[in-house]
Amino acid sequence: MLITNLNWIANCFGILSLLGFTLAFAPVLASILNYKLNKIAMLTVARWGLIIAIFFSLSHGLLMTQKENINFYDFKTYWIYAEGILTFNLLVFLVFSFTEIKSNLKRFTYFIYALLFLLGCHLWSSVVPIF
Repeated sequence: MLITNLNWIANCFGILSLLGFTLAFAPVLASILNYKLNKIAMLTVARWGLIIAIFFSLSHGLLMTQKENINFYDFKTYWIYAEGILTFNLLVFLVFSFTEIKSNLKRFTYFIYALLFLLGCHLWSSVVPIF
């Protein structure tokens, strides 16, 4: 019973991390949609979104590794965990270099595109079952 609740909580943390990612993508989405917003306010929203995404993705990853029924004989298990760890590492690198990257919006946009790709791959492989 406790393991089922941990999986549910871990999935909720994953969804909250996804919402944090959405906040982090706000400056890039605003530039794509040609919204003229205050750059400092958008970067502040992105910083808080990155902090939220870091906290909840770390919680999500720690709780997902506490499952009893992890199948170590399946290659898909390693693929899902590797995608999640790679996405988390890129996110941590973005957070630590945020003060240097925020001055160059083009570089920030490239980081966000890489994170979007890895996050999409992680969600696709873990949510959509492959037959």
